[in-house]
Amino acid sequence: MNADRFIDFLKALLDSVQGKVFLIVDGHPVHKAKKVREFTENNVKNDRVGRGVIMSKDDLKAKAISALRRLQKLPHIVRGFFRDPHLAYILD
Repeated sequence: MNADRFIDFLKALLDSVQGKVFLIVDGHPVHKAKKVREFTENNVKNDRVGRGVIMSKDDLKAKAISALRRLQKLPHIVRGFFRDPHLAYILD
């Protein structure tokens, strides 16, 4: 098993499952590979805003802005959104 094969497995899993996938990885070197970490990092909705407790309209705005600023520093994640086969229509 290597990072590329594991990512291929994850892509096939995501394509075949309806709904959320909760991924639990152990300390295997493949799971710690940079490619795998980048692939499995969560986006704004799942990681930053969607999992937090929102106390007010202003709190929601602050958390969304914070999450988007984080993404500005991680362009590889943004590029990864466009590699998702479910978003291919964006490139048409």
